[in-house]
Amino acid sequence: MVDVLLSWPAWARAQRGLGASARACLRELASLADDRGAAIVEIDWLADATDRCQRTVWRGLAELEDRALIVREERREAGHRAPSRFQLVRDPAVAVERTRERIQSLGVVVDVFTGGAVGSDDNEGLRAVLVEACQAGWVGQGASRLAVTLLEHGPKQFGRLAVRQARFEGETVSNALADVLTLAWLEARASAASMIRARRPWAVWSRAVECAVAEESLASLEDRGAVTTTGVVPEGGSPLAGGAGELYVGIDELTGPFVRVVDALRDAGVPSTLAWAGSVRVAQIAAHVSVANSHTMAARDATLASLGVSPAAARAWMTLLVGSRRGTVANALHADQKSLSEQASVVAEAWRNTALIA
Repeated sequence: MVDVLLSWPAWARAQRGLGASARACLRELASLADDRGAAIVEIDWLADATDRCQRTVWRGLAELEDRALIVREERREAGHRAPSRFQLVRDPAVAVERTRERIQSLGVVVDVFTGGAVGSDDNEGLRAVLVEACQAGWVGQGASRLAVTLLEHGPKQFGRLAVRQARFEGETVSNALADVLTLAWLEARASAASMIRARRPWAVWSRAVECAVAEESLASLEDRGAVTTTGVVPEGGSPLAGGAGELYVGIDELTGPFVRVVDALRDAGVPSTLAWAGSVRVAQIAAHVSVANSHTMAARDATLASLGVSPAAARAWMTLLVGSRRGTVANALHADQKSLSEQASVVAEAWRNTALIA
């Protein structure tokens, strides 16, 4: 499911209480994000776009992570560090409140006045709280402090797991976060003895939740596989077939041969951030209109224009992805590497010309 309640740029503008650098970084990330709030972005790009040094950008990102507004995942390409994947998180407070209600339904009074949250690096404090909770039968102050600790640090501690779960299930990150936090509470109860014995209870807790989320995903995959086998759910087609009208294309759908498009653009001199964001948007257009109209729609697209892509560059980008209208240029699936590189150079040249004029 895709969030459509509020555009990501509008959502970013609505956030309050952020420092200037965090606010600038959030708004730039929102301008690059796909409909699910995901973007692959270079730190250099953020520094240039926000007119700040890299150290300040990192501080801004750290503030956003502490507020659970973003989750950053490191990536590697061909064994080397690559630009990070950023996931915007809509309404983390809603996920926390939903988890609070679920925990309280189990008979635990979640009260911040019982001693406050244990620090996310305080292993001895977490151990003591677990011992107290177990001895009291998971009621009272120990259980309450553990719940407060989960609600305070869980969105950051388990945020990456929630992003993966959302990506796998096709649901919103906020819903996935509530599910993962609830699972974390159940795992704390189930794995309490192991956590108490461990040298680092926080690490054991994180590992237990990671395994539990993986098991849930495998079970979900088996269920979906069984349904598909019986013919209830049709097998998916190419995400860039065009004219489907209901297909979704985002960062995570741009895989396999379509990554060649991004690689070719980067080799031609297009920044990695723009290569990803622009290719996603061009693919979205291609998936929802006919090939005959795709080039014109790309040239008129406001999102591409906001990325600094001129109409000429947008048309060339669409040709790179789906081929030319007359078939003289092959699409990304069928083009050889030389043809792909040549067309990517056309896109890069058109983009550079626009940048020079600006």
